[in-house]
Amino acid sequence: MSGSEDQTIKLWEIETGEEICTLTGHTGIVYSVAISPDNQTIVSGSQDGTIKIWRPVLG
Repeated sequence: MSGSEDQTIKLWEIETGEEICTLTGHTGIVYSVAISPDNQTIVSGSQDGTIKIWRPVLG
């Protein structure tokens, strides 16, 4: 998982390095990204002053 200057959060397959998905919604650099212990919820903080809570559905 990574936050970026392009205002996105990307989820990655660790074994292959392949990008799984991109989350968009911030309007500033994404400085902080964390995942819940159950791997179901992502929280991100951005230069735009917002904190977002994500529940991506993968599969």
